[in-house]
Amino acid sequence: MSTRRWFAPAALSLGLACGVFGYLRPVLGQKHGAHAWHAQAPLPARSLYGLDSEFVTDSRARLEFGALRGHFQILALIFTRCPTVCPMLVHDLKALERAMPADVSAATRFTLVSIDPEHDTPEALGAYRIKHELDEEHWFLLRGEPEAVRDLSALLGFSFSGAGGAAIAHSKLVTVLNRDGEVILQQESAAADPEKIIDAIARAL
Repeated sequence: MSTRRWFAPAALSLGLACGVFGYLRPVLGQKHGAHAWHAQAPLPARSLYGLDSEFVTDSRARLEFGALRGHFQILALIFTRCPTVCPMLVHDLKALERAMPADVSAATRFTLVSIDPEHDTPEALGAYRIKHELDEEHWFLLRGEPEAVRDLSALLGFSFSGAGGAAIAHSKLVTVLNRDGEVILQQESAAADPEKIIDAIARAL
């Protein structure tokens, strides 16, 4: 497993019950309420950025998951050959982005991670970006090795089955991370209660 040894899925599940960034670089000294937020501070114990897995963007840039630190992240797992669920999920996430107040929008980024790394090459992700009109400043499309994808999906409680194009079955789970990569909200879909997602970020600003 490529996760840190102390980063147990059971501990994350307990955290969920209580219920990022210039392009590929953390933002330093960003305000978090009345206190300054520092990307150099130690990660909280339940941060997903404790993953030491490496991912690749649609522009072939390599990054560790912790490079997302700095903005709130709305995280979803997709695959580009999905005929129905994923296009609907992306549509709902774009609607969510349009509905955000300016301060929430400025603090938030969207990250889509492929669950089909065999087929989702950087070129395929790049074509997906163009097809769905996802701008490079606010949307990040990532591909990881199968083990990295399994680690991340296990920590999120995201299940999928099958392999190869439309044969993959999965949910529309959406996860909201704070600036340090801690889960502050999960929903079964972005459309289920978009105001709840916006409010969770607004309260944590």
